[in-house]
Amino acid sequence: MPGLAAALGAQPYLYLIAERIARRDFGPADAMALIRYSDLSRNTTRAHPGVHVSITAPSRTRDFHIQGTKYADRVRHSMFRSEDSTAEAVAGALNTQAGAETVLRLQHLRLGRKAVLYSRSGAVPDAGVTRSSQGHGVDWAEAQSAFVTLVLYHHGDGLLVLQTAYPNLEPLEHHPVVPPDNADLLEMPPGHYAVFWHAKHP
Repeated sequence: MPGLAAALGAQPYLYLIAERIARRDFGPADAMALIRYSDLSRNTTRAHPGVHVSITAPSRTRDFHIQGTKYADRVRHSMFRSEDSTAEAVAGALNTQAGAETVLRLQHLRLGRKAVLYSRSGAVPDAGVTRSSQGHGVDWAEAQSAFVTLVLYHHGDGLLVLQTAYPNLEPLEHHPVVPPDNADLLEMPPGHYAVFWHAKHP
């Protein structure tokens, strides 16, 4: 099956994403199309300037995606190691029961236009990187992620926007919301949570 980029011209319509997830066909190419659309449309959708990813292209600085934004002043900033890791994480989070419920709720606007998915399914094996900005300069450190966070928004004309996505790299006790072990957690509407337990394999 072609990815969203090939099938939709990079227009991530919610109903088509819901169909692909229902068949568990939503893969990294689909996730990358969603990421690209969200980034290109951020001036009208209020999306973060690109998902949290450490840029590895020689022509860009490592934290290119936050330069000139309010996020550059944060003391700590968690990022995926690469764009490929980001696409794998977003696909892993959405191509699940929790992802299917997320897009279904967004598609029908039952509980609002915004959803936050705290996903252990999307935690890719690759370590993420943390950018720490202190008085002496900027430091980078690698860390493992127990879960990833996706913020999704139903934009006009039935389009899905990934407002932001990032790996949670700090110790779990530092996070106000943590999905249970072996589960994904959906927050929608704000302050209301649904737990999706992972299937147990014999």
